[in-house]
Amino acid sequence: MSDALSTIAVGALAGRAAIVTGAAGGIGLAVARKLCQFGASVTIMDRDISRARAAAVQFPAGACTVCGGDVSLEEDMRAVFDHAIAFAGKIDILVNNAGIIEHVVPTAQQDLAQWQRLIDVHLKGAFISSQLFARHVLDRQAQGSIVNMASITALRPMRGSNGYAVAKAALTMMTQTMAADLTGQGVRVNAVAPGFTRTALANVEGGIGADFRQVFDRIPLKRLARPEEIAEVVAFLVSDAASYVSGAVIPVDGGWAANCGP
Repeated sequence: MSDALSTIAVGALAGRAAIVTGAAGGIGLAVARKLCQFGASVTIMDRDISRARAAAVQFPAGACTVCGGDVSLEEDMRAVFDHAIAFAGKIDILVNNAGIIEHVVPTAQQDLAQWQRLIDVHLKGAFISSQLFARHVLDRQAQGSIVNMASITALRPMRGSNGYAVAKAALTMMTQTMAADLTGQGVRVNAVAPGFTRTALANVEGGIGADFRQVFDRIPLKRLARPEEIAEVVAFLVSDAASYVSGAVIPVDGGWAANCGP
């Protein structure tokens, strides 16, 4: 989507406050920028605080704040929420974007500690943040929106991805169970499942190795996504334009998942 065809108008998120985890670069930074463009104030949270501070200079003065931490540690995330509330007075939007990349490793050779770290960051981290957010919104008797960053690897199996893909698949189910729990109380919960996206972190060719050409050939649009294209869908989901959308897992993959048959 181009900005000219955006699903929501500039200013649509005015007065709202967001936390975006893993927002020092890539998709997370694109999401933070997009939410800011539509009027939200944003807490840029990342484990790499120096990189997050460097990213923050791209934002208008007073539009964002920066906080470091590890999403898999509850004490860190409590501090992030306290920081965000002190900055904006409240939190209306949570985007669970923080993630780490897994390189292709056959099951028999996978390292257990690395497998656990993938689960902790992608799944446990999203649960901790979402629970803190839900309590905050419910205590305020307000409305809120959570978007989890899933992946098309959660929707179709890929060799050598027993950590990342499994964590993302569990995250899609957690999106739906949380939606069932929270939507009636004013908190909508959705997920975006990006396809292969041109980011420095992903390094797609290295990340999926020899399978890259096969993967690329299955993308009907014949290109990788731009982070901004993922951000557009996130912005839609947290806006009033998606007021009747909850429990959805939306692929943003150029048609890849639909074209993965024999």
